[in-house]
Amino acid sequence: MCVLENNKENLITRLRDSFLGSVEERDHAVRILADRGSQVCFEQGRYVFRSASACNVFMVLLAGTIRVQLSSSRGREVTLYRVTPGDACCVTTSCMFSGDAYPVEAIAESRVEAIAIDREVFHLILDRSPAFRQYVFDGYATNLASIIAKFEQTSFSSIDTRLSGALLELDDKGESRVTHQELAGELGTAREVISRRLKQFESEGWIRLSRGRIIVSDRVGLQSLEAMSSFD
Repeated sequence: MCVLENNKENLITRLRDSFLGSVEERDHAVRILADRGSQVCFEQGRYVFRSASACNVFMVLLAGTIRVQLSSSRGREVTLYRVTPGDACCVTTSCMFSGDAYPVEAIAESRVEAIAIDREVFHLILDRSPAFRQYVFDGYATNLASIIAKFEQTSFSSIDTRLSGALLELDDKGESRVTHQELAGELGTAREVISRRLKQFESEGWIRLSRGRIIVSDRVGLQSLEAMSSFD
């Protein structure tokens, strides 16, 4: 983590986009954050927090994306949700209230910039700013819904259905660069399982595999697999 020098005027402008509500409510939160917070950054691939580490700060994201994931002792990873500007991390919120250590870990998927505040300032703004409260609890609800959706997918949908859906989503975005490990983390399974299913998909002519890339060549075939979830 690096600490940046605060340019207060620029910081206030960027923070104003984070909160909803009246100008007065929003600006009250912004003023406290600008006065009492520290501007920090994390380079891509760096840990924002680790499992079992103390939760000492709450961060308001200004730029970048953070992936929050659960990791097992055997190296398995499951992506729970992502935090982007305008979102608040529900695990951090929970730990700020409970005083517990982080039960999961978070990694910067791109360069991240944020305002970090300690527990005392977090509770101060929460008490004084309706706009900040709305931001915190909206983030909590959104992240919790993502976790429930992930649990539902892994519990009730086959790996073929989940994998085809993920590949179609990447294709919709025009993206093809993804590793087997990244897909395994997104879908809550082992890399070996993903590799076997991708080989099968390739043999069916639905995709083409190359180093670090997966190219969809038959969307209809993948869509037929994804549609199976409707009949479960």
